[in-house]
Amino acid sequence: MLEPSIVDEWMAAGWAKGWEKGWAKGMVLGRRDNLMRVLQFRFPAQVPSDVETAIQAQNDLDTLSQWFDAALRATSLDEFRAVVSRQA
Repeated sequence: MLEPSIVDEWMAAGWAKGWEKGWAKGMVLGRRDNLMRVLQFRFPAQVPSDVETAIQAQNDLDTLSQWFDAALRATSLDEFRAVVSRQA
C-alpha cells in the first residue's frame, strides 16, 4: 500500500480549506438574501440604500441572524435601521 505523499496531504488540506471558505461565504450570502426578503415583504416600500448597504457589507453570521430577528420584530424600517446602526 502506498503512503500518501506530502503533495496529496497539501492538496487535501487545501481542498478542505477552500470548501470551508465557500460554505461560510454561501451561508453569509443566504442570510443576507433572507434578511432582504423579510424586509421587502414586511415593508413593501423599497429598502433604503443605507440599510441595504449595511446588510451587504456585513459578514458576521451572528450579526446577520440578530438583524433577521430584529426585522421580524420591527414595527417600521426606522426601528430596524436603529438596530443596524447600533451594531454596524
